[in-house]
Amino acid sequence: STTVGFSLSAFVKTKVKGAILLSGDRHIGEFSKMEVKGLKFPLYEVTSSGLTHSATNNTNEKNQYRIGPLVNQKHYGLLNFSNIGDNLSVKIQLKGPETQIYHTEEITF
Repeated sequence: STTVGFSLSAFVKTKVKGAILLSGDRHIGEFSKMEVKGLKFPLYEVTSSGLTHSATNNTNEKNQYRIGPLVNQKHYGLLNFSNIGDNLSVKIQLKGPETQIYHTEEITF
């Protein structure tokens, strides 16, 4: 879409050193990873929704950039930030209401 194209070109134009896009309220969870021409890092998007509703009937939504599973159970996203030398590390998890961990990614900038 035009909005997505504008956002991505803004990242390239301003020479950001790292970015993670967060989205939600879709009643699903997923991680997406995209290589963007002009960026020196892969661009990740994390989609997560609240613990009140889930889209259990959504089992095959296509996303060519998805890494890991499509989470259609109740879940939430958790981000843990830490410094590793001169770099920033972000551990991102999609977790269930109990102890389930549906997917984890660790991204370092």
